[in-house]
Amino acid sequence: LIVGLILTGSTLSTTNTATAQPSIGIKAGLSMANLSADGVSLDTRTGFTIGAYTTIETDSLPFTIQPELLYTQKGATGTVVSLFGNQVQNADYTYKFDYIEVPVLAKKNFGGGGSIAPYAVLGPYLGFNVTSDLKIEASGSSQTFDGSDQVSGTDFGIIGGAGLSFNNFNVEARYDLGVS
Repeated sequence: LIVGLILTGSTLSTTNTATAQPSIGIKAGLSMANLSADGVSLDTRTGFTIGAYTTIETDSLPFTIQPELLYTQKGATGTVVSLFGNQVQNADYTYKFDYIEVPVLAKKNFGGGGSIAPYAVLGPYLGFNVTSDLKIEASGSSQTFDGSDQVSGTDFGIIGGAGLSFNNFNVEARYDLGVS
């Protein structure tokens, strides 16, 4: 189970709301993810998210559709304490799971179209794993292992979030919940 919180800022490169043309933008931000399985919860891995999106307005829906293409770093960190003979040793480990994600979100704008407008997003995402590494650091040495056989090649989940639009700049916080 992968849980992530993504804080992003985005810039629209083109907008034309008078004729309901799609708007296109880029987004980049901070990703904070962790893992939990079988009652074990690990610490947060901080990474980044970068990508592009488009916002499509339709007259038949009370919200806009926002498909995205993102590169997102996920994973978790932790420490294992082991007893070897009479010595206690700590081993720090980092799970690095990087994904190409394709969310398709419903975006609902609130407010009267002023220069600052709140909005909410909700929808599914499909992620394709591109990196699966486990890094272990202990006793001054470090080793990295390929973890691709331990992780599914795809990740499916849901996203919920909220943000503020400042003219052509957005600030958003979202929560991703991986269900596969």
